[in-house]
Amino acid sequence: MDHNVSCMPDLMLMNQPCECTQDNCTKIGCQYVDISVPIQLEPQTTLDKVEIECCGEPTVSCQDSCKNTVEVVVTQRVRVKFPIHYTVTACMGESVLDCAACEKTMES
Repeated sequence: MDHNVSCMPDLMLMNQPCECTQDNCTKIGCQYVDISVPIQLEPQTTLDKVEIECCGEPTVSCQDSCKNTVEVVVTQRVRVKFPIHYTVTACMGESVLDCAACEKTMES
């Protein structure tokens, strides 16, 4: 379907008079149709094996306290790989036609 084509009724065309020649007459009629198709989308995800890897050396920081205690903080950078696969299943439903007649049918 060409997405640049207007789907609105062409009122200029609908209000034009018939073009009659000596032996025949052109009649223009129209019918607008709205087509609806329900589509059900069902996403699925799967998680593969999770991998954990240490990156670099850990760092240790100490902080003295005035209460005869020491607080030690160990920091380690870790890379966690978790591959996630996404898929979507689309199920088409029954299409529905909604016909709307022209406001005016042109004929001679």
